[in-house]
Amino acid sequence: MADLKSYKVESAAGTQHYLAAGSGTPLVMLHGLGANAASWNAVAAAFSDAYRVVIPDLAGHGASEPFKGEINFALQLAGLEAILHAECQEPAIYVGHSLGGWLGCLLTFNHPESVLRVVLVNGPILLPWPEGLFLQPKDRAEAARLFKATSSNNSPPAPDAMLDAYIAYAKSGPISRFPFDLEAWMPYFIHNRLNQFPRPVDLIWGMDDEFVTFANAEILLKQLPHARATRLEGCGHLPHFECPQVFVEALRDVLDRPAPGDDTP
Repeated sequence: MADLKSYKVESAAGTQHYLAAGSGTPLVMLHGLGANAASWNAVAAAFSDAYRVVIPDLAGHGASEPFKGEINFALQLAGLEAILHAECQEPAIYVGHSLGGWLGCLLTFNHPESVLRVVLVNGPILLPWPEGLFLQPKDRAEAARLFKATSSNNSPPAPDAMLDAYIAYAKSGPISRFPFDLEAWMPYFIHNRLNQFPRPVDLIWGMDDEFVTFANAEILLKQLPHARATRLEGCGHLPHFECPQVFVEALRDVLDRPAPGDDTP
């Protein structure tokens, strides 16, 4: 298993940072909102023997610029395109978690020739957020509800120190700089284009996720031309972080099989 190494590349969004290891077909892992490349650390090494694993810090996250101001889809796409141009000399596999799944879809629509297949992990979110859940909680009670909704049903309640740390991070970190208004999202909506998606898609879904519920996956399965789902029982919104071994086995199984649409007799 090759060790992940740190790289930087210049882009229209500023200097972008990413981790990479291994050789072969690029396997690009895109984290969710508020996370960073390290969120894939527990699973990345399992694939570096067979793939060139590439894990960006999305623009405005981790060590990727910009460090101030709004973080929007345009900046994130610009940062990702610079990393992909530097790393991916052949078509890649995108594995996108939550918001990273949305970005993976946008990249595929924009550059289908550079994509082999897509794996979406508990996202993107297509339905209205569940009532009473806030990514920027104002107190421990709201933070506790968010943690409960995104965690496995078997997980213990988050301790107060963790809740307080998340509240502070949500107020000052990337989540606070991301535009949530509909107007900002409209140019990047994928809802009405899913039936035109140009590449096969696998879904890997933690079934205990009460934030981005499996109802979102059912929309994707219905509308995408070629899609199938792998359900991970006992895992929440971040299966690659919360139950990494289960996730590794699921992703390995997905990648070892023909892509959806290519597996018909």
